[in-house]
Amino acid sequence: MKRADLAKKHHPLKDTTIDALEPEASGYRVRDTSDRNLHLYVRPDGRKSWELRYKVRPGYWSFFGIGAYGKRDGTMSAAKARVKEAELVGAMLAGETLRDTQARLKGEAKDSAECTLDALTQEWLAIKKRTWVDATYVRNEASLKKHISPKLGARLYTEIKAKEWLDLFHAMQAEGIVEMASRVLTMCRDILDLAVSTDRMEANPLATMHKRLETRKAVAMKHVAQPELPELIRAIRHYNSREGAIGLQLLMMLACRPSELREAEWGEFDFKKAQWTVPAIRMKRKKTEKLNGEPHVIPLPKQALALLKELQHFNGNYLFLFPGRSDAKKPKSGMFFLMALRHLGYEGRQTPHGFRHIFSTAANDSQQFSSDLIESALAHVTQGVRGTYNLATYIEARRPLMQWWADEIDLMAARDSVASGG
Repeated sequence: MKRADLAKKHHPLKDTTIDALEPEASGYRVRDTSDRNLHLYVRPDGRKSWELRYKVRPGYWSFFGIGAYGKRDGTMSAAKARVKEAELVGAMLAGETLRDTQARLKGEAKDSAECTLDALTQEWLAIKKRTWVDATYVRNEASLKKHISPKLGARLYTEIKAKEWLDLFHAMQAEGIVEMASRVLTMCRDILDLAVSTDRMEANPLATMHKRLETRKAVAMKHVAQPELPELIRAIRHYNSREGAIGLQLLMMLACRPSELREAEWGEFDFKKAQWTVPAIRMKRKKTEKLNGEPHVIPLPKQALALLKELQHFNGNYLFLFPGRSDAKKPKSGMFFLMALRHLGYEGRQTPHGFRHIFSTAANDSQQFSSDLIESALAHVTQGVRGTYNLATYIEARRPLMQWWADEIDLMAARDSVASGG
């Protein structure tokens, strides 16, 4: 729309009209209405901003910029511009200078910004960063930014009603992310507790909200039933990506957590001693244990050594066993093993973490090994002195266990048929 096409029906200015206004060779102003001092300034480059026409002294008028036009944070729609104009004009009529009014309003806006949920969240995250490991901090910060900040982050946390919180978490659960909703609720409750404990808020609306949300019982990571294992093992061994086939075989054979293998470095493996030393920092432990705890040593059966030496032929020049495709200085993404199982047709039937459950079930059912030995192989650390003792003494005792499991996998792969289950 050209300026010349503006008619009375276009006043007061609507956002759709403003969006349609075309720039000209020189900047120009359009009055919002005939009885207002609010003007829209359209620059030659198409950018638009709001200005207030005011009397400097008798007979002399000037324009005062009050903000960029727009409908996003930090900008002003037509409706917001009129509210701002009313605030400025009202203050001037009360005897306050325009610039003093503007400075005061900016100060009030700053104070309000410090009381937003986003600001309180950052304060809380700064405290948690002292105790969380980096991966936990990054994951939780990302969850809050994705699920909370876009909807409630810019609001004053004291003005967010319990019903609004409940609607938000119900919406998350409706998406099927029940566990995520529960985790985010726990963090938000802790965030608001910070405001309560520092006398910035009287009561926490999330204190008992967990009682009103759906809960999901913890379930084991999906894995195939025992009769289906031979078929799965053969499928993995014939996978068209040799790197992926080796990775999945090692994951099954060593019963380690997927991230521990995916992020493994060649320097962690001692082929002469036939063992893999996983640094404590990469284990699933509390921060103090990650920083000061003992590493987890996994004895390597002969089949694992053969697979590692094969993998070394094409990935041995990199830092990681499984270097990233776009950046070899980083390990492959967390989807590496999951995508391999998906390509094999096992999506929803077998997860990378599920191999640990298969190992645990098979080892316990064999009745050849103590439960303490099996738990130690899974790096399920017992708390206290006994846990430290177990880690220290079970390394050599676990060698027969790991070799037995590797041999069992070979035996299963050699079977001619798979039980139908009915």
